[in-house]
Amino acid sequence: MKRLWTVILSLAAVLAMGRCWAADISVRVLVKEESRGSHPAYLPGEKQSESVLHTAVYAPNLCVGIRNNAKDNAIALRGVSWAGYCGDTRSWLAKRYGGLAVSKDGATAVLYTMQQSASGPFEVGVILPGEEKLVWVSMTPQPNGSAALVVKYVRIGNWRKDVLLPNSKDKGFSQSTYTRPTDDMIKARKGQASGDAIIVSMYKPGAKQPAEFKTKINLKLPIQPDPQAKATGGMSPVNAARLAALNPATDKYLCFYKAPLRAWFFVRPNGSSVALLKKNGSWRKLAMPDMDPTVPDWLCVHQATKDYCAGVVLNPNIFGDIVKINTPGDHTGWFIQGTTSVSPDNLWRILERARKRNLRLRLVTYDDNGLGNSTTLVLGVKLNSAGRWVDPNVRLREVP
Repeated sequence: MKRLWTVILSLAAVLAMGRCWAADISVRVLVKEESRGSHPAYLPGEKQSESVLHTAVYAPNLCVGIRNNAKDNAIALRGVSWAGYCGDTRSWLAKRYGGLAVSKDGATAVLYTMQQSASGPFEVGVILPGEEKLVWVSMTPQPNGSAALVVKYVRIGNWRKDVLLPNSKDKGFSQSTYTRPTDDMIKARKGQASGDAIIVSMYKPGAKQPAEFKTKINLKLPIQPDPQAKATGGMSPVNAARLAALNPATDKYLCFYKAPLRAWFFVRPNGSSVALLKKNGSWRKLAMPDMDPTVPDWLCVHQATKDYCAGVVLNPNIFGDIVKINTPGDHTGWFIQGTTSVSPDNLWRILERARKRNLRLRLVTYDDNGLGNSTTLVLGVKLNSAGRWVDPNVRLREVP
């Protein structure tokens, strides 16, 4: 059973490219027991519930339902993110593997998946009138419990002719067919926007892209009270901040508690950071390197053991004596990023060296194979927009 909190907001005005546009979109916040798979794994004896929100504890199961209440327009999402937290790195417009053929009248399209090419763009955020789309917006709730959701989208007027949806009756193995939405196709979606789509008018070469609209919605997150600070290692966010020499009333920062590391991280907007580490029952303050403000969200995300807590792209010339570095490779023409698995013990050694070398721990987003964005932690390596190493320049290894 899901625990569900709903916040319904009518957006009377939307600020878009310097103009106001009347909108009729509603948003609800959901905290679900099941997550999308990117959830923190806790060490034995430290398992915590994922069906509630706690201050400073990463919430992988946080999502929003965005409903299109307009009668005449579909919308296509271009961004959903938390203001002042981190941008949206998803590929709302993405390519698909295969060759795409669109009919002259724009009524159908066929994706031939056996063709060795990339086609698109495909839309992954189309919401038809009356439909709702669930969007994962994982984050770490902050002490005041407030958050502002930023939604960007474009409007699709003649959507009955302009939007092509996957045809569920298509049983082809080597191809997928997209057609204009029929009443039966719409009914089968049961009010839930899912899957990809093609917008014909935007697919044509040289097509003019429609105006992008942007709105900011202030929300109050349903934070679970935790007077004993059981979810944060026995120390409240306020007391932890004070121990880190921060003033909770006047200083601006993001705070994160990472149970697998038994550590607090505090990061200011400019990237300066500090950590508290609990060892032998006592808290110790540690100086940290500069880092992008939401880097701690990426520590201990998928799993946490004595041998692994994060994957990081590391400079072998700087950190090669601490851990065996993975460099990027090539698998039959497919680029494989050089991400190194880092243990908790080595993480602290790497962070200390980065601090001494004045290196910033960054979150970098790139499109490595032309099929959508990837995001990873990077330290001491410069990547280009395709994820290739620019500095240091290393030769691709062959990956079997």
